[in-house]
Amino acid sequence: MDTKELVRAAYVALLGREPESEEVLTAKAAALQDPVDILQHFLSSEEFQASHKDFIATLRIGQAAIAQDVAVDATENELRALFDRICRQWQKLGDIEPYWSVLTNDRYRLSKFQENKAEFERTGEQSLQMLQRAAARCHTTVPTGVCLELGSGVGRVTRHLADQFEKVIGVDVSEGNSALCKKYLLESGKHNVDVRVIKAPVEIEALPEYDMFYSIIVLQHNPPPVIRYFLTTLLSKIRPGGAAYFQVPTHTPNYKFSIGSYLKSATEVLDMHLLPMPHVLRCIDDAGLKLREVLMDTSTGMYGSHSFYAVKPL
Repeated sequence: MDTKELVRAAYVALLGREPESEEVLTAKAAALQDPVDILQHFLSSEEFQASHKDFIATLRIGQAAIAQDVAVDATENELRALFDRICRQWQKLGDIEPYWSVLTNDRYRLSKFQENKAEFERTGEQSLQMLQRAAARCHTTVPTGVCLELGSGVGRVTRHLADQFEKVIGVDVSEGNSALCKKYLLESGKHNVDVRVIKAPVEIEALPEYDMFYSIIVLQHNPPPVIRYFLTTLLSKIRPGGAAYFQVPTHTPNYKFSIGSYLKSATEVLDMHLLPMPHVLRCIDDAGLKLREVLMDTSTGMYGSHSFYAVKPL
């Protein structure tokens, strides 16, 4: 690609538009011969700075992040009320847009799903590969035995976890999504999965022990007290020699959470929440797990989401 085409590409990629004219394009190409100079010129331009204020702020947030006003402690009644609200929300999503509720891309709305079904299903295999790579980076192997998947949804990942583990317990709060999960597993010939619909915190506490805890793009849709409850309860059920691989946002600019305000507010189509990093680390530590890796990821499409890999010593 010659310099002129590089400058044109910078206009489109960084400013979101074509050059003002061929004359302007030619002049910039003559003045900016080096690719690094081209990049620095556009990134420092007033137009880029003005149109990407939020993006630039997220790049700097790690230097200026402050403690956020996030309530994580809930009474038994508050926890039940929070759980009930999430169940109602996801029951509705499972009824009207089950696949979009799992991966929020318009390609996966019911009206377009059949033409994009193969692509949707491939993402499940990619998710299993992410787990395997995380274990490899931590110089360990994915445990065999029983895997607990929190948020099994329509079975997108569950179907592939069934190849990795002797048994999978898929837990979800949506009856509609869980019904589709069972159907997908049956069609795929997977008979080692126990799909369970959970309607109350006490049902989480009653789950058996297992060797692997897996949960990606699920915890983020629960209020902070529920996230902490899930992690506190479920990480404690990992057997010695087992592991946990999960994702959760830990910091989002301007986010705050009040139990009372949340319960009084109108229900959103899809909630997005976080649990501050110190609470996540405390959950891991209290469960007797050893943290092996924390990586920032792109699961939320914005700053602050992290994936964690931890192991339970023998």
